[in-house]
Amino acid sequence: NNETVMAHVLGHSEAHGSVSHCSVCQLAKVATWLPHSAGRSLKPFMFRHIVGKNHVEFQTRNQQDAAEYFTHLLKRLEPVEAALQTSFLRQFEFQAVNELTCQTCLSVMPRKTRGSLFDVKVPFLALPAILASQDHDVPLDLPNLLSQGVQLLPETVNCPKCRMQTLCVNRVFIDRFPKYLALKFQNFALDNFTAKQLNVRFNFDPNHIDLKGLSWTRRTAS
Repeated sequence: NNETVMAHVLGHSEAHGSVSHCSVCQLAKVATWLPHSAGRSLKPFMFRHIVGKNHVEFQTRNQQDAAEYFTHLLKRLEPVEAALQTSFLRQFEFQAVNELTCQTCLSVMPRKTRGSLFDVKVPFLALPAILASQDHDVPLDLPNLLSQGVQLLPETVNCPKCRMQTLCVNRVFIDRFPKYLALKFQNFALDNFTAKQLNVRFNFDPNHIDLKGLSWTRRTAS
């Protein structure tokens, strides 16, 4: 509720110094600045201090994992959600569907999950070429990656139709989209059971990302 948040910020503005030590106020300051940034950077020192306070990793100046920081930020805002009559986490929550397709009988076994960060992984079929490539900046077209769901490693599961364990193609779609979809780009993969960073670059237009290919509803209706 934007009006409730703004009322909260204005209320704190009346008390000397209270804005500086409020996580919601600092978040609102960053959110208000972003649409007008025009490529300019922002150094939110107080925001970083408040969010990372008393956290063994995030209170330091060291570079941190963005996805872990995002999850921590949502937890940091939980104590004020009741007063603001809102849920920050709910704005990002989605329902996903793992589409497991048996390669023996081609039956589809959907599994529903929930989350607040949607993982975008390098398609497993492209992994061998990327791991073997000497290129230090392999471009990947994000709209193309999302055009038929996110491709994951195949799984061996018990197929109820075949009545035995079979190899299944694994793709992820979104059954219920959130108000804001947070994407987590995964540039790590297992190579001989060892996690290895992939030299890839996800290309996309930040002003427009076509997500129709991710829709489970659209896929099942076609």
